[in-house]
Amino acid sequence: MAKVSLETVKKAQTFCLNAIDILSSAEHKLGARYQAAGSDWKDDKYRQLGDIVNECTGALRSPVQELQICYGKLLDIEKAIREYDEA
Repeated sequence: MAKVSLETVKKAQTFCLNAIDILSSAEHKLGARYQAAGSDWKDDKYRQLGDIVNECTGALRSPVQELQICYGKLLDIEKAIREYDEA
């Protein structure tokens, strides 16, 4: 029988939240820097860069969504462990 400790689940939750924060921050910073560059740079190269930035921010957003799902499942596991321990 495998044993899942509450401590391990809590650590995994923390890892998920930290990764979400890091990826979300990177997405925000990338978008903000692109916008800031637009105040001085508005030509075809800027628009091309915008396409690349949009691709990158989308690539950063995808794992954030997956991590949010994972975090929710970890909360479910935590709840199940607590209920089991109380029984």
